[in-house]
Amino acid sequence: MSIAHFPLDVELCSERLTLRTFRREDLDAENQWPDFEDLIYHHYNPPRDDSHGKDHRYLQSLRLFNIKLSIFDGEDLVGYVGLYETNFETGESWMGIQFSANQRNRGYCKESLECVCNTYFGEWGMKSIRLEVAAFNHPGIRCYTSVGWQTTKQFWHPHSYQRHLDFENDERLDSLRHHFRRIDSNVEVDYLEMELNVIRYNEIHSVL
Repeated sequence: MSIAHFPLDVELCSERLTLRTFRREDLDAENQWPDFEDLIYHHYNPPRDDSHGKDHRYLQSLRLFNIKLSIFDGEDLVGYVGLYETNFETGESWMGIQFSANQRNRGYCKESLECVCNTYFGEWGMKSIRLEVAAFNHPGIRCYTSVGWQTTKQFWHPHSYQRHLDFENDERLDSLRHHFRRIDSNVEVDYLEMELNVIRYNEIHSVL
């Protein structure tokens, strides 16, 4: 049986990383993250807001996520992972994860997800986690697949954050153009829905 709610104070540890409950002070550390150089990830750049803006974002996160964890390598904040729209009766959640632009391709994604899943499916007794990922985000898809997620659906997702992209004409986006379409003044992005359940996770990780 799954738990009735997530613990208020969480600290999970892996070989390199510590994942602990998200705090307001983490947004001050996030402000030191560099921007993404790649155009298609610009919407992940940290907002350069003032203290009031950070207070507002902190409260927004508390409302959106059932649990949000900040990911640290030593003293360095490298990312976040959060669970939302959790149904404790069925043991299901949606998940989101992000990392600083200069902390990608270091194995943090897989290590963080395995750390969360071990507790989520183990101690907390939950049954499945779903996520959505842009189909052009090949590093993310490889990470999720390596942990055990499988694609369950492909769909077009309205994405106002990508309105600035001139994907019809920008040569830098030639190889990704098929992942975007414009409907009137709106942009839609090719997305995948992926799911990992406890049976598959245990099958994969019991033999590793």
